[in-house]
Formats: sequence, C-alpha cells, structure tokens
Amino acid sequence: MKKNIRNITLGLTIIMLVGISSYTITLRLLTTSVSNTKNEVKISCATNGNNIEDTRYEIAASIHLMANGLIVAEDNAKNGVKSMSMDELNATYNLIQTLPTGPEKTNFINIINRWKACDFSQIVSDHNTVWRILGQGQPENILKGRAISADESTIKSTINLIKRGDYSKNK
Repeated sequence: MKKNIRNITLGLTIIMLVGISSYTITLRLLTTSVSNTKNEVKISCATNGNNIEDTRYEIAASIHLMANGLIVAEDNAKNGVKSMSMDELNATYNLIQTLPTGPEKTNFINIINRWKACDFSQIVSDHNTVWRILGQGQPENILKGRAISADESTIKSTINLIKRGDYSKNK
C-alpha cells in the first residue's frame, strides 16, 4: 500500500514538473529576448498556421505586449513590451480575422479598434483579459501580476505619436 502511494506521488510530481517546464518553454516561444536598448519584445510563436489555439495565443500575446507599454503592473514587473504602431495594430487585426466567429474574436476586434482610434480608456481591462487568456490551463499562482492602472503620461505621448504615424520609429 505504501509503495503504491509513493509511486502515485512520484508520478504526480513528474507530471507537475513536465507541466511547469512546458509552460516555461511556451512562454519563451511566445516572446524572444528583450532588446538591450528599447525593452521591446518581438512575438515569435511556433504556429503551423492551421491551429486556432496557437493563433489565439499569438493574438493574446501581441495585445498583451502592446498593452504592457501603457499600464502600471501591480508588482511593477512587466513580461516584455512591444511598440504599439499602426502596423502592429493592423497585423494583429488581420490575424484576428483568421479566428472563427465568436465572443472572443469580437472582444479582440473591439480592443484593436479602440486602440487604433487612440482610445485607451479600457487598457487595464484589456491587458488583464489577455493576460488571463495566456494563463488559461495554468495553476493560479503561475501567472502573477496584473495591470492596476493606466500610465497616463505614456498614453498621452503614445496617442500623439500614433496620430503622427511615427510611434514605432521613436521607440
């Protein structure tokens, strides 16, 4: 009996370690290393172009990284930042179009359309929504941190730069 319990415990421990390792590897695939000078991260998903779940995570990761530049995190730590340019917004919007119709697709479209119109009034909620998507299927304590407020000074300068069309050139 004790041998069975020990074997079950050992098996569960191995499963947990494999799960945590897989999660860490997945996060590394979603974002490459941070640039030394600009603190930018480029999305590099290992997608085959046919997997809706991969596309969904790639979209969530892109929105998350763009939002990170405009929010204040509760733990003052951000998992990468990506410039929010019209090109990035349009590329993410085009990727969203490949998803099947549904509430999540509609929510992604609404986020991108708001941001294209320089409306960042819901940026905290937008960030936390995609952060939850990125953490789905993971234990609650794995994905720490959430946006708690908008960084108003950064938002104002971002709006001006997006309107001028040169945000990505200056970042």
